[in-house]
Amino acid sequence: MHIAAFRRAAEAGSSLTFLHVLGGQDFDEQPERMRAAIQTEMEWLLHVLVRVAQDRSEASDVPVSVVVRIGDPAATILEVVQEIEPEMLLVGVPREGGASVFHDTRFNHFVARVEELGVRIEIVSTKPGA
Repeated sequence: MHIAAFRRAAEAGSSLTFLHVLGGQDFDEQPERMRAAIQTEMEWLLHVLVRVAQDRSEASDVPVSVVVRIGDPAATILEVVQEIEPEMLLVGVPREGGASVFHDTRFNHFVARVEELGVRIEIVSTKPGA
């Protein structure tokens, strides 16, 4: 999905912001020091993954930023969309079952909320070959 986002941004002459939201019961139950360490490591890892995707997509001129937030995924994504007012939001297809970040929030409701903000949303499959 990262490479596809870079290619789309290069074609459109746009910038990219990659957002990762940390949260959930497992994260929330960690001691404060561990949560801070997890956030720091996630930021580093995401910067590396984004750099690799940018190199592979041959979109080195696309301005990019990485944002890591803590909170409920759907609510936090909506907050960031309101803050940065993107033209488009690319979202990976939600996983089935309890592993989905949207298990407490209906995905279709989330999509409707993003569209209400005037932001085009595109759902991108993260499965290889899909």
